[in-house]
Amino acid sequence: MQSWEQYFFERHDPAELKAWARRLHLFRYFRAFGGHANDGDSLDCAFRYRSTADLERFFSTIGVALVHFDALPLQPEPGVAYPGDEFARFPSLIPGTKWIGQPGHCEIAGMAAHA
Repeated sequence: MQSWEQYFFERHDPAELKAWARRLHLFRYFRAFGGHANDGDSLDCAFRYRSTADLERFFSTIGVALVHFDALPLQPEPGVAYPGDEFARFPSLIPGTKWIGQPGHCEIAGMAAHA
């Protein structure tokens, strides 16, 4: 087995990954980069939406509550440097919506998730 294959299948054997690939429709498995990146394997989701109703239906289906803001929340100003803790307080908004927050730490099917 080549070194990249050994790394890729270190935690999940080929049969398990093939089974996941057949069952997953919106989510995709991504193996961590490794090294000193301090990252982990992930299941990532890409979802094309055309309306707020599409988003609400999708997130309702997976059991994640959306945060709707009544007005545009404060956003970082381009070109301004912010300390990390201050920058983290700015809510990330879902593009193309009127002030819906991008879900962050949540739970999907009983498993901790982070968007």
